[in-house]
Amino acid sequence: MIKKLKKEHLFIGLLAGILLLIIAIPVEEKEEVENEFVEEQQSEDTKTDSMEEALESALQKISGVGRVEVLITYKDEGRIVIEKDTIVSEELIQESDSNGGSRTTTITRNENETVYGKSELPYVVQQFSPTIKGILVVAEGGDHAVTKEKILETIQALFGLDVHKISIMKMEVTK
Repeated sequence: MIKKLKKEHLFIGLLAGILLLIIAIPVEEKEEVENEFVEEQQSEDTKTDSMEEALESALQKISGVGRVEVLITYKDEGRIVIEKDTIVSEELIQESDSNGGSRTTTITRNENETVYGKSELPYVVQQFSPTIKGILVVAEGGDHAVTKEKILETIQALFGLDVHKISIMKMEVTK
């Protein structure tokens, strides 16, 4: 009986030692993975600015336009579609009572689980750009009909906007 007790104590001591060793082993810290979604939201202003700058640059190259400033307004902030796994389970329950009656019940459960990528971020299936509400162009040549038409055609070709969503104005010339 004493040998049995000692073996048990020895075994418990060994397990406690292994547990302490596991706790004491330093754990390497994971590199922080930047959240692409948050980064995307923060860079939205930068994208808007770069889109305006690109349009300004393109319009200034058109003959007769001169200096240009562009303002783009949006209806929304865009949309992201995240991958989801759908789990469907059915349970069929058949019951009968002592009077000989029977009843069958079917229970269906639908569960959606977000799919995560390697970086523990949701897997993005599709990303929609913000919807443009309107564009304002202020140009030095904005008072000439031919120049206005060129600017209008360019913006319609690039963004597919209706004419009433595009405003072209003459830029005030400062000395």
